[in-house]
This record gives sequence, C-alpha cells and structure tokens, in this order.
Amino acid sequence: MSTPVIAAGALYAVGALLDELGVHAVYVGLVVTFAVVGAAVACRKAQPGRFATMYAVTVSVLSGAWLTWVTATTAWSARALTVLFCGLGFFGPLWFLARHTHHRKRLKEEEEEHRRIAAAEARRWPELLAGLGLVGVTQLERVNHSDGCYTLRLQLPADGKVKYGSINNKTEEIEIAAGLRYGAIHVERGKSAAEVLLHVNEVDILAKTVPIPRDHTPLSINNPLPLGLYEDSTVVDVRMQGRASKTVGLRGKGKSNLINVKLAALTRCVDVVVWMIDNKGGRTARPWLLPWLEDRTHRPVIDWVATTDAEVGRMLRAAKAVIDYRANSGEGGDKIVPTARLPEVMIVCEEVALIFGQHDMANLPNARLGLQIVQLGRSEAVDVDLVAQRGTVTMLGSGDLKSQLENTFGLGVADPNDARYIFGNTKVAADLAKLEHPGSMLVQAGRDTRIVPAKAWWVEHSEIGSPGGIAEGNTYVGPDLDAGSAAAANAAGDYYDRWSYERAGHLIPNARPNVAVPTPTARHADMPKSSSTAERLGLAPSKLVQSPFDKPSEDSHSSFMVIEGGKQSGHAAPSGMNDVPSLLATVYNAFVSARADRLHTTRLLEEPDLTGFTAKRLGMLLARYGVEPCEHPFVAGSERGRGYAYTDVAAAVQRYTGGGGESGD
Repeated sequence: MSTPVIAAGALYAVGALLDELGVHAVYVGLVVTFAVVGAAVACRKAQPGRFATMYAVTVSVLSGAWLTWVTATTAWSARALTVLFCGLGFFGPLWFLARHTHHRKRLKEEEEEHRRIAAAEARRWPELLAGLGLVGVTQLERVNHSDGCYTLRLQLPADGKVKYGSINNKTEEIEIAAGLRYGAIHVERGKSAAEVLLHVNEVDILAKTVPIPRDHTPLSINNPLPLGLYEDSTVVDVRMQGRASKTVGLRGKGKSNLINVKLAALTRCVDVVVWMIDNKGGRTARPWLLPWLEDRTHRPVIDWVATTDAEVGRMLRAAKAVIDYRANSGEGGDKIVPTARLPEVMIVCEEVALIFGQHDMANLPNARLGLQIVQLGRSEAVDVDLVAQRGTVTMLGSGDLKSQLENTFGLGVADPNDARYIFGNTKVAADLAKLEHPGSMLVQAGRDTRIVPAKAWWVEHSEIGSPGGIAEGNTYVGPDLDAGSAAAANAAGDYYDRWSYERAGHLIPNARPNVAVPTPTARHADMPKSSSTAERLGLAPSKLVQSPFDKPSEDSHSSFMVIEGGKQSGHAAPSGMNDVPSLLATVYNAFVSARADRLHTTRLLEEPDLTGFTAKRLGMLLARYGVEPCEHPFVAGSERGRGYAYTDVAAAVQRYTGGGGESGD
C-alpha cells in the first residue's frame, strides 16, 4: 500500500506548490492534458494489459483534474483533502490488482518467448541434419550441463534410412555446418536403436588448464575418485576399486601429471595403501616423500616405493603374497570390500615397459607375477594402475594382461594405428591421435562404457611436497597395511625393511644419504601432529617410519665418506691408497669430490685424468677391477643412464687397500 500512499502524498505536494506559486489553472490544464496523452502512448507501447492500461489512464486523468481544480481554488481546504483521500481509498487497492494482471501478462509473454525459442532450437538441429542428408530426425529433449555444453536426444526416422552410424560418420560435417570447433560433437547410442544422443560442447574445456582443487577431505576407494573434468565441465569420477587401469600416452602428453592427480586422490582415501613402482629413478615419487624426508610427517604418504629391479621384484612378490594371504584368510565372503582396517593395496607403476614389456625376455618373471596379481587381486582388494607410452605388448605387457585392464586413459599417440592398440575403435583412434593439449585425454571408466574426452586436473609440482602441500595434508588420512598382510609381504619381500638405508637411501634429495642429521626419534617426539585414520578408528597409531637418513651405526661398515667443507671427516679414507690403480683411484676421488652415491659415465669422463677415454674403454677397465654398471638406470640432472655406484667403487678400492687385489693398472 506504500506506493499509492506515496503517489497521493506527491500529488498533494505538487498541488500545494502550484497553489502557493499562483499558477493559472489554464496552464496546469494544458500540462495535464499532455501528461495524460503521454501516459496513454506509453501504455500502448508497453502493453501492460487491458486492465492495467485503463487503470493508468484513469488515474492520470483524475489526478490531472484534481491538480487543475486545486489550482483554481485552493489545496488547503478540507474538501480538497477529502476528495484526495476518497480517490486513494478507491484506487489504492485497485493498484495491486493492476500490478498483478501486468505481472501475469509478463510471465505469459516470457513463457511464450521461451516456447518460441525452444521450438526454433528444436527445429535447428533437425533442419541442420536434413541439410546434410540426414532427413527425418526429430529432437526429443535437450539437457543442459553447463554454459555451452548440452546433450540432444534425437529420434531416428522409422524407415531406417538414418542410423546411428550415419550420424557418427558425419560429425565433422555437422561441426562445420553448425559453426563449431573440431571435436565439439560426439555421438552416443540411446536407450533404444531409434534414439541417438548428440553431445554438443561449444566451450573447449580441453584447451584450459584446470588446477586441482585443494581439498583434503577423506575419500573412500569404494566410491569413484575425482580426476578432472569431462568436456561438458562435469567431474571425471572413475571407480578404481576392483578395476585394473592403464594409462597410455606419448612423452610430454601429461602422464606424470595424471599420476600425480591419481596419487592425490588415492592418498585421500581412508582405505587405500599406495605402493609405487617408479622406473624414473624416483623422480615421480620423490615429491610425495619430501614431507617425510624433511621431517614434517611421521611416515611417507606412499607406503612403498620401488625404483630398482631388485626392489620391484620384492614388491611384486609381496603383492602376490598379500593376495594369497587374504584369499586363504576367508575375509569378506566372496570378495573383500576395503576398509581402514583391511585396506586396498593399489600399485601404481610408472613406465611399465621396463617391467612387463615383452621386448625383453628378462621381464618374463615379473610379467608372470604381474599377470597373476591382475587376475587374482580383484577379489582380494589388490589392484594395479599401469602407465606406458604405447598400448602394444612390447610396452604394456602381454595380451592376457592387457585384457584385464578395465579403466583406460589415453593421452595422445603418434598416429591412429597406435590408438587402436588402446581402444580398438577406429573413430575413437582418430580422435585420440588429434588430442593436442597436454593433459587432455579420452577416458573409458570401465569395460564397455562410453569413451569420453576429458581434461585432467593440473598439479603444480611445488604443491605436492611443499610445506602444507598435498602430500603433507594427506599423510594422516591414509591407513597402515593390516598386520596379516604386512607379515605376508615381509615374508615374501622384506616389507618391514623397505625404507632401510641400503634400499631407499638413493631417494633422499640430491642423493646424499651420508649427511649427518639428528635421529628421527628425537625429532618426532610429538608426532603425529594430527590424528590419523588409525587413531580415529580406535586402532593403534601409525608407527614412526624410520627415514633412509638413518644410516647404520658407527660400529657397522659405512660405504660412504662424509665430506664437510671440502675436508674429510667421519670415516677416514682407506689407508694404502698408493696400492690402488691410478684409474680406480681417479674414479674413487670423483665420487668423493662429488659427494654422490651414483655417477653417470659422462660425469666421470669429465675428470682431467680420464681425458681421451671413451665410455666403452672406461667400462672395460673398471670391469677388470670388479666394478660393473648399475643394474637399473637412474636420472641425475637431465640425464638418464646406468652409471656406476659408489659402493662398488669403494669395495674395489678396499680390496686393494686390504691386500686383496693386484696393484698397477
């Protein structure tokens, strides 16, 4: 009621002002006449409805008449106020009715406009398809996912002249006719043979860089894990429990980033223990271990990391032993459903070709173990995620192994022929070969499901191991391996000693495990900093995992010499160095000066005393002294190679200084 009252008050104020100014009534009448005509014209243009128009014109006429009257007489009389209040009492309530009718008319017009647009949109795609020779297709429904991303449910003609394949084979022509980018149209079969789903993505989400959400909220492996965004901007949720997965892509296409995204999700799970085989010498796994290595957490967020052939063998044997133990335990009925007390063991394998690839006969023992793990692990909550550069048997493993991998992530290939080894579908193979943005991929979440373009979240390398980063935040979420599985893994693969100095010392940053540091027991007197999953379940707290920084005691033999400030300290240099061959002594001194546990051959050849040597000649001469190249390649700087280990060189020197070798070159 406030609007009519305010209008009446304003009308009286104008009348009183005109009365005080002594304006002639004739002039007021002329102005009122123009105002009434203007109101009528405005109503005609706005078309508020018949009742609202009559109300507006009537009120304008009567208000103008009252102004003219009070100007000719006086606005200060009781009669003028009485007439004004009577008009307010009669036309005030009618104002609400006029407004309501106007609002209803506007809603009706908007509904009609929406129906008109929907009808035009419903005709747009069938008419576009008809122009391409796909006549008779009708649009049944449109489902909007986000701005510029929607799905059309189409009905095919009953005469069968237009089939699913007819539309699927003309996606590029449809994109051209609709003025869309390449790859914006994807076709999927509907619920019946006469229905087709046409997915339209006008926004290219694959070209964007989407940072991973900073979220440490606990997850469960029994639910799908978020890994990125589909091209329609919905979240990529992939179920990994009970499914073996493969990730295939060329170098530089984002495989390592996708591994980090998966690790970020897996380490947020309260019912997953993550093991990792990192055939890049620990480059992928090391950032996840930094919070523990730098004394910021009580244990590593990745439960076990294998980077050498020997350690890989231990891990695979341990995984098989865990499967056997759980199968014989009878836990879980027909299959184990992971919990924090009996967690899933997820083995993430980087560059699987070096382990399971059929190009090397030496891989056969590991390949057999891998096949057994994939075949038998599902019911015992042991799964794998394999990463390779190609989908061939020489890179990914045997055909029997490939057939068991349900989740597939394709991140770009050299040509469609390579893509067919991943998905098998010729049309999909062509799409995969044309993915150009790093991190963009095709995802098949489970066997016989739709293959959908998606974009993996981007994980900044510094966000993983930095203080307060992803690894540190997720450390207290994940569980410990259950006692029975841990005992089985230890019997088969020395699980309890997996982080010993001898087996994991090379994972320490800068490969300097000989630097003296305080013992972790003293440093972690108040660890853990926050309650872990075990404690929240009422189980025993996670034990402090000893770091590879913790070397053998002073009484035991140490294969490293500590160098501080360029001078020798700690263990003294072996006596009798004069008896050591000059070539071996030069190599030994190179290790001491570099303060490293492994060096590449190219680094050794930089020594002045080795000028003119070739890598082959140096290897032959060192072999005479019992020094062989490392079993497994490692990465230092930007170089990857086998190189030599300090322990082997030191052992050879010890044989001469101890009188066990021949002097001279």
